[in-house]
Amino acid sequence: MRTVAVISMLFFGWLLVLGACIEITRAVMAGHRLGFFYHSLAAILCGTAALLILARLRPNIKAVLGLVFLAVAMVLSIFVPARTFDYWQAWTYLAIFLAALSLTTIYLMKNDPRCCNGVYAQD
Repeated sequence: MRTVAVISMLFFGWLLVLGACIEITRAVMAGHRLGFFYHSLAAILCGTAALLILARLRPNIKAVLGLVFLAVAMVLSIFVPARTFDYWQAWTYLAIFLAALSLTTIYLMKNDPRCCNGVYAQD
C-alpha cells in the first residue's frame, strides 16, 4: 500500500475509535432508554468500522481492539444496570480481570504472534 493510504487509514481508524468512545460516554450519560439505545448503536457501528479498518493494517490491532471492546462491554454490562459508578467491588473485579487478560494478550503477541493473527483459525 502507498504511504498516504496507510496514514489516512490509521487516521480515520483511530478517529472512529475516538468516536466510539465518545458515543459510549454519551450512552451512559443519556437520561432515557431511547437515547441510550441510539448512542450504544452508534458506538457499536463506529467501533466495528474502526476494527475493520485498523485490522487490515496490523494483525495485532485486532487483539488490542478486542480488549478495548471487551472492557467497554463489561463496563456497560455492570454499571448500566446498577445505574451508578460508585461500585468499588465492580471496579476491583474489572481491574483484576482486565489486567490479567491484558498481560496474557501481550505475552501471546510477543511469544506466539500466530495466535493473534488468526493463523490457528485457518489451520
